[in-house]
Amino acid sequence: MRLKYKDSDYIFSKFNYQINDNCFSITSEGDNYVEVCYYPVLKLDSEYDMNNFSYELFYNDYIYENSIFQVYTNSQRIGWIFPIQALLSSEHDYVDDKYFLKYAYIATCLLLKDIEQIDEKNFPQDFRLSDYVNEKNIIFVIDNTNTKQIEDFKISNYIVSLFKYGYTYNEKGNFNPSPIKGLKRLTIHPLAKELCDNPNINTLFTEQFFLAVDNEIIKFYICYQIIELLISKVFEYKFHSIIEKLSDNPEELFDLRDDLSKITAEKERVKWLFEEYTTCNTSDKTALGMACEKFLKLNDKKISHSYYYNLYSVRCILVHKLYSLDKESYNLLCQINASLLNVTIDMLFSFTPKGE
Repeated sequence: MRLKYKDSDYIFSKFNYQINDNCFSITSEGDNYVEVCYYPVLKLDSEYDMNNFSYELFYNDYIYENSIFQVYTNSQRIGWIFPIQALLSSEHDYVDDKYFLKYAYIATCLLLKDIEQIDEKNFPQDFRLSDYVNEKNIIFVIDNTNTKQIEDFKISNYIVSLFKYGYTYNEKGNFNPSPIKGLKRLTIHPLAKELCDNPNINTLFTEQFFLAVDNEIIKFYICYQIIELLISKVFEYKFHSIIEKLSDNPEELFDLRDDLSKITAEKERVKWLFEEYTTCNTSDKTALGMACEKFLKLNDKKISHSYYYNLYSVRCILVHKLYSLDKESYNLLCQINASLLNVTIDMLFSFTPKGE
C-alpha cells in the first residue's frame, strides 16, 4: 500500500485488521502517525494468512452479485471467485457463510495492499474500498498452499477455461459463455499438457476476441486459428512418425509416399484432429454440424457426411468468397460461431498426441 491524499502530507502504507471492531486501521508512516479506518460491510473472519494467497482480476458481464463460487480443478479446491461488489454488500446468499467470509477477508487485504494512489483524492471522512478498486471487477482469490499440490500449476494454463465461463481480462470477451447459474462450484481445466507452453493461445483469448466481439467474421477467423494451430501440431506428430519409420527401414520410402502426401493436405489434418487427437461435447458438435449445413445449403455448396468437412468448407468460403455472402449467411455465421467456440475450447483441453 502507498496512499497519499492531496490535502495531506502523510503517506499511508500500513493497515491492520481490528477483529473486535471489524475495522481495518490504515496508518501513515512515522512515529506521529495518522489513522483512517475502513469498516467492511461484512463481518470478516481473519483466520487465514494473506501471504498464502494471491489473486487475479477479471470482468464478466454475465454474472451477478450472488455469483460466488468455490473454484476447483479436478478434486482440488484452489480458491474462490466472486464479484468485488460482494465485498461491498450484504445482499447476497453468502453474507453469513463462514468459509466465504474467510476469503472475503483475504480479498480485502490483498486489494488494500495493492492500493497505489498519490495525490488523487482529498482526505476522506469515511474510507471506502470502492474509491480505490473497480466495482465491476471479479476477484479470483487463489490459495497458493493448495495449488502447490498441483503439478506445474500456473494460472495462465487456466485462462481459456475461465474464458469459457465468461471471465476475461477485458470488459468485452466471451460472446457465448457456458451457463454457471445455479452452481456452487466452478470446475476449471488446464490446457492440454502439449499446449501449455504456447503463449499464442492465451493471446487469442485475452486480446483478439476482445476486438472481435461485434464482428462474426473475425470471430470465426480467430476460432479457426485455434484449429490451424492444432493441425500444425498434427502435422508435426505425423511427420515425425514417418521419419522414425524411415530411420528404422529406409526401404519403406516408396510405401510411405501416400502418407507423406496426406499429411500435407489440410483437409486430412482437420479430419485427424477431430477424429483422433481431440474430444468435444457431442451436443456442440451436433449444433456446429447443423449450422454449417444450413450455411453451405444457403450458398449452394456440397454437403459432406462429416461435420468437420462441412466446417472446412465454410472456412474456404470465408477465405476465398467472403464477398459473396448475404445477410442471411451472416446470421447463420453467428450460429456457427456460438458452437465453434465451445468446440475449439474443448479441443484445447483434450488435445493428445497419438502414437502412430
